[in-house]
Amino acid sequence: MIMPNRIVLGSRSLLIEDVEEVARESASVELAEPALARIRLGRQRLEERLAGGDRIYGVNTGVGGNIK
Repeated sequence: MIMPNRIVLGSRSLLIEDVEEVARESASVELAEPALARIRLGRQRLEERLAGGDRIYGVNTGVGGNIK
């Protein structure tokens, strides 16, 4: 049985061929550890700002007009 390729985001620039492999060949997608570390740091900073009472557009405020 042939295993699908694995695309690791954050390890190099994303290529259109990578997107094609995911879409057409069911390649798995993972995040590289440095990318995960940046996401964790960003979340930590966001949580610190929220705990400090900051208003952050799109996080604890509305996003654009709310037209129904």
